[in-house]
Amino acid sequence: MKNPFKRGAQRERPKPQMDARGPSEPEIKVRETPSPRPKQLDTPGEQAVPLTQIKTITFSDGTAVTLPPGALLVICGPNNAGKSAALREIRGFLGGDPKNKVIKKVDFLIPTSDAVFTALRTKAALVYRKDGDEHYSGIGYDISESHLRYFFSPPVHNIGPIINFCTAIFDTEGRISGSNPPKSIPVLRSPPKHPIHSLQRNENLVDRLSHYFRRSFGADLIIHFGAGGEVPLFVGSSPTIAPDEHPLSSSYVERLEQSAVPLQDQGDGMRSFATVMLGTVVLQSADVIFLDEPEAFLHPPQARLLGQFLAAERRRNAQTIIATHSADILRGILSVHDAEVIILRLDRSGGYNTAASLSGDVAAEIASEPLTKYSNILDGIFHRRVIACEADTDSAFYSAILDAIEPDAQADILFTHGNGKSSLSKIVRSLRALHTPISVIVDIDILNDEKVFRDLFQGLGGDWAAVEVQLRRFKTAVDNKQNYLKVGDVKEEISKALAPLRDKDPLTFTAKETIVSAIRQASPWDALKTAGRMAVPAGQMIQDFDLLLEKSGAVGLWIVPVGELESFCKTKQGGHGPGWFRAVLEDFDLAAAPELASARDFVRRVYSTSTTGAKDSDSALANLEEPPAEIG
Repeated sequence: MKNPFKRGAQRERPKPQMDARGPSEPEIKVRETPSPRPKQLDTPGEQAVPLTQIKTITFSDGTAVTLPPGALLVICGPNNAGKSAALREIRGFLGGDPKNKVIKKVDFLIPTSDAVFTALRTKAALVYRKDGDEHYSGIGYDISESHLRYFFSPPVHNIGPIINFCTAIFDTEGRISGSNPPKSIPVLRSPPKHPIHSLQRNENLVDRLSHYFRRSFGADLIIHFGAGGEVPLFVGSSPTIAPDEHPLSSSYVERLEQSAVPLQDQGDGMRSFATVMLGTVVLQSADVIFLDEPEAFLHPPQARLLGQFLAAERRRNAQTIIATHSADILRGILSVHDAEVIILRLDRSGGYNTAASLSGDVAAEIASEPLTKYSNILDGIFHRRVIACEADTDSAFYSAILDAIEPDAQADILFTHGNGKSSLSKIVRSLRALHTPISVIVDIDILNDEKVFRDLFQGLGGDWAAVEVQLRRFKTAVDNKQNYLKVGDVKEEISKALAPLRDKDPLTFTAKETIVSAIRQASPWDALKTAGRMAVPAGQMIQDFDLLLEKSGAVGLWIVPVGELESFCKTKQGGHGPGWFRAVLEDFDLAAAPELASARDFVRRVYSTSTTGAKDSDSALANLEEPPAEIG
């Protein structure tokens, strides 16, 4: 879209219409030599010297996070962890009103009085005289020179008088109305009173905002220059301006109003998206931008695109601090691979806010992992705890059992899976890097793969020396056992399964499961997986096995004591995986069925035991009173 209002020669400014600040409005005189207008940035990457910037933020637990110039700090965490409060308190420290609940200290650059006046004279939209005092005015601020000279006489501890000039905060309360149309102004001669006024001067910026809006909602974002007394944004299909037209031409205005509709008449998602874009990119004076819950009113796809926008299009000469509850916003931000992005997980425990952070390159590396990228693992950052399983069926079953016995627990716990044991260590590494509590549930054959077991055990904080001898001794003992079934035994089991069937009959599900079960039991490890602890011989083997379960459970690595998921309950149909889980849901009451008592007990122990240590030394073995049956 061509902007017809290109800036030309400086014209004499009219007297501005100021809001009343008392019972009567004093005369306002615009100074004869206008102050220089701020340069309109075509890209947010253009550099300018910031008036202030945050150096370090110290949280209530003593954790200090350093912010480089141009940083994008993303504060994540579970509900009621203090994310939104952190934004307000950080800004409060800058403005001289610290609360010290979530944030203990903020170190930031305090400018000299010379730097303040230089910035105001360069960036302020309007400089005028009132009652003999020079004033600097713009979007959200009106500052008198006399007040500044008094305040910035040493010592100076905050930037209170200029807080609205060099910072901006966008919360959810004004998210919907923030993109409503402002009143029209002489755009080349009067200071902008709204971000949309600034957009009128910057054609390239309008095009960039429209690009992201179109990707999100399938419609252009258009400035309606010919709406009379206001400047609304329209959404729809942007008409082409003919060579003999301009945006005020009646023919163009007619086509625009036929192909597009006012943004303020659209849904909250569109309006919120536009407000965030306007606030974080258009305002040029703010050196620190605070944005609370940018995902508000957005569906997941739009939230992810907004995250991409914030990372890619933010002003690089300003620091941006975001508090979010959305893994989609986080995925969008990390997809840009920006080294200046810092991911911080905030939690609250024992009256203190705990913080853990990842640099942008490390976070982007984790997020680019296919397992992380195409799963719900990043959602774990926003939960109090994560329980990771081998497969989707395992995750669904244990989640369903927990929901049956502890209905209120699910809001704070995320169940996820790694599509196998080997990927679970990546999940552990990613989440523990941000201090996200995590437990892992694995089948008993984890003990048959020393590398995978070691990676998980150590990744969860375990001391390998505490289990190394027992694991190798136990694995050797199982490997040295004779096959549970001989070839003849397998043939006999297969013959029994096929005996009732004729040659042309279809293979029944029951026969298939019998054959599969016979083959699986041909290995001592398969027998152990089918029978669990009951298949472990007495003596040294059971002692080693019990110690492995105990030490593993103490760090949050839970080995299924009955061997595998399906051994918790033998359904009428038999089977494994989704078929078994579906049969369990159809045939049994998860909260009360005696057949699922051992499953409920196991899940209850996993849920009630801290990820940093087991409650009891025998917690992993409780209520397993069946006498052991030897392998082979």
